[in-house]
Amino acid sequence: MTKALEMRRLLWKTEVFGRNDGGIWRVEAGDLLLCERSADFFVAVAMGAEPVPLPAGTVLLSAAPLAEDGWLQPNNAAWVLRV
Repeated sequence: MTKALEMRRLLWKTEVFGRNDGGIWRVEAGDLLLCERSADFFVAVAMGAEPVPLPAGTVLLSAAPLAEDGWLQPNNAAWVLRV
């Protein structure tokens, strides 16, 4: 949890998103829930029973290891910085 708090502070400081920025939520194919906090940052949550491909970007944090490069395991969440 400490790593997530430190990362969030760094993202605020570098203005990737602001403290009061909301998010735009949507569900994509494969039960991938996305919350876009800014044009440069989103949170992805795999809600289905199978791994799902992540949109392009660099994974900053993941609750569990990725299934493979670019794929999010079921019941996992990741913070992603767009490329």
